[in-house]
Amino acid sequence: MAWTTPPAENVVVTVEEGEQGDVIVIRIDPRPRLRKSKKGFSDIIAQGTAEVPGFPGMKVSLTAYTK
Repeated sequence: MAWTTPPAENVVVTVEEGEQGDVIVIRIDPRPRLRKSKKGFSDIIAQGTAEVPGFPGMKVSLTAYTK
């Protein structure tokens, strides 16, 4: 059985042209609260792993939360 990564929630990853070349841009809407953390002390705003477009095999993982 292969290990699969669930899709990222409330995360959009793009690549844009920067002053010194390509730049990875991560966009998160700060308003939604997806759920409570496992221990219940924080609200998860965005979470998951997203592939970087144009760069096969490159991924970005993150968790954004607020107390």
